[in-house]
Amino acid sequence: MSCPNERSLCRKILWVVLGLQGIVFAVAVYGHRGDWLYSDAVFYERPAWNLVRGHGLSYARDEWEDPDLTRLYQARNPEATSVRFVPAATFPPGYSFFLAGVYGLVGRKPLFAVLANGGLMLATLVLIFLLARRAYGYGKELRGTLVLAGLYPMWAYWASRVMSDMLHVFLLSLFAVIWFTDGLTIRKALLAGFILGLVVLVRPYALLLPAFLGIAGRAFRFPAFRLRYVLPLTLGMCLPVGAWVARNALAFGKPIFVSMEMGYGLWVATREPWIHTSDWERNLRLELHALGIQHAYWWRENRRLRQIAFERIRQRPMRYIFASFAKIPRRWVHLGIHTPLWAKAALGLYFGLGFVLLVMGFFFARFRRHVVLAGSLVVVLYYSLVFLPLHVEARYMLPARPFAFLISAPAIDPLLRFLSAGFPRRLWEKCVRRALNA
Repeated sequence: MSCPNERSLCRKILWVVLGLQGIVFAVAVYGHRGDWLYSDAVFYERPAWNLVRGHGLSYARDEWEDPDLTRLYQARNPEATSVRFVPAATFPPGYSFFLAGVYGLVGRKPLFAVLANGGLMLATLVLIFLLARRAYGYGKELRGTLVLAGLYPMWAYWASRVMSDMLHVFLLSLFAVIWFTDGLTIRKALLAGFILGLVVLVRPYALLLPAFLGIAGRAFRFPAFRLRYVLPLTLGMCLPVGAWVARNALAFGKPIFVSMEMGYGLWVATREPWIHTSDWERNLRLELHALGIQHAYWWRENRRLRQIAFERIRQRPMRYIFASFAKIPRRWVHLGIHTPLWAKAALGLYFGLGFVLLVMGFFFARFRRHVVLAGSLVVVLYYSLVFLPLHVEARYMLPARPFAFLISAPAIDPLLRFLSAGFPRRLWEKCVRRALNA
């Protein structure tokens, strides 16, 4: 049983974390002013605004057009030969629906979309608190989880852009709060599955997570890993995902989930260095131009890039396999692309320490004692492996960060005791003495 003082302390830490992240978020929003529509944001934002205007979830052909999707749509709908708007299917629709809800209330104002992301960020931190409290009570591990989550700088960074990352993290954390419990019922499994389906509609990475949960049932005996509940979970997930695929089948005559498939990510993975730089990005664009690729997000061009990538992999398969596994730590260590060398060093130190804590947590966390910890292990391993064949940015691991913090928390105390004992200093002094006596 926890004492009232411990409960009060943990709640105070939660408020401090929320306040700190709120301040960092405000600074990030100001720093990104005028640049809230980052990178691929237009592929979410334009369909959202068209939906609000009554044109459905679509692209205006004079703003963006995939010729193959237009051709399929017109073949399916001969009367739409001169239509201006074509249904959107390049990216998943979940975040566009969220943006449409925001725009429907306040108009086309990206600042309010960013502020909504900030609300999702704070709500996610509360969900992390609930998961940690369920796993650890009000002990030091809960405080450690809050500290790790509170000091993580990338929540605010990505929430301050009109991007789908925070919605993805929030929904996955909400799924975990419902799913990772000993009190599961069929109804809860269906609800959790529906939320997981929404996660997939925001970003499709979690599509195979139910299979991993079922496999984990060989190691863990919690209800969350039993087929009795995993099967209705899968059914619940298929409802929103299936509805979206059916919509595309009706619109294009093909059961498309998204037209931008794995081709571009696979092609980049075959050319990916250990450290991303601006020069590397520039060379990628030059190579795409040399290949005659007009737009890597077009359906046909994406499939062509996939064929080129497969050919390169067939030439040197072992190198590709080794490089894919070797890049797993890189996915957890964010170095940035357009960052100077000193910033890369600072980021490497921070995220490298976080990765060390995560690895230590695999040994100190008692996964068989609580379903939250077992589930966190499954999610972390899943997100570490699901991108294995592809190029991936460090932000793609954002949804797994809450679960990594849950696993890492028990390792904080042993690491601090190890450092306070002075062992690294003594080892360094011993090495120096050996070098001097050599």
